[in-house]
Amino acid sequence: MELINNNNKVKEIESNFFSSLVNVKSSVNDNKTRQYEDIVNSKLYNKIFWGTLPKDYTEFAKKAILNAKGTSLDIGCGSLVQTAALYANSKQNHILLDQSVEMLRIAKKRLANHNGKIPDNIKLLQADAFKLPFENETFEKIVSFGMIHCFENKTEFINEALRVLKPNGVFYFTTITSDRLFSRFYMNRLRKQKKIGEPLSSQKLLNLFNDKSYIIEYYKKGNMLFIIGIK
Repeated sequence: MELINNNNKVKEIESNFFSSLVNVKSSVNDNKTRQYEDIVNSKLYNKIFWGTLPKDYTEFAKKAILNAKGTSLDIGCGSLVQTAALYANSKQNHILLDQSVEMLRIAKKRLANHNGKIPDNIKLLQADAFKLPFENETFEKIVSFGMIHCFENKTEFINEALRVLKPNGVFYFTTITSDRLFSRFYMNRLRKQKKIGEPLSSQKLLNLFNDKSYIIEYYKKGNMLFIIGIK
């Protein structure tokens, strides 16, 4: 995949595993990976706090991943706890990006478990989501599941993601909203613990895209906002 193999901003640290960071090391959250996976996959947790089910995320991810054309970038791919099978069955080129070495190594194992090896059309990349190591207008598709709400500077995150998306390229985002009172209370608690950024309503989140791209579809399930847009 030329975007990785010929990119002087990244270096290969393992087979099919690259990094654009100066110091390749585990992040502060790596030791919490298993706990995170248990929460993400918990039907009870998702239903109580966000009014959703894990299958809601998987169904949306299926649209994004299996309908891919050209090369796509997944920003904040995590350990692929809900998406490994989808990526393993995709024939398109994908770059899966996360800042966590531990998450990416688990993702690599999951992909190998499906196919016996990492598919040639998939590369894993450790990088900073706010400093993507790619030129403007590089990708046909950008996906990012459950990342926007993690940051205080949501606009900067969105701007950087859309910077590397080609004109007429498609993006898929999911993010938690503060629409429901109970969830808003819980989000404020998480923010005090510095686990997420400022909670925003669905409308305020959609407004972040107004000057940058045209939203072609969005819908809500519980406190989760699902966005499909075109640049």
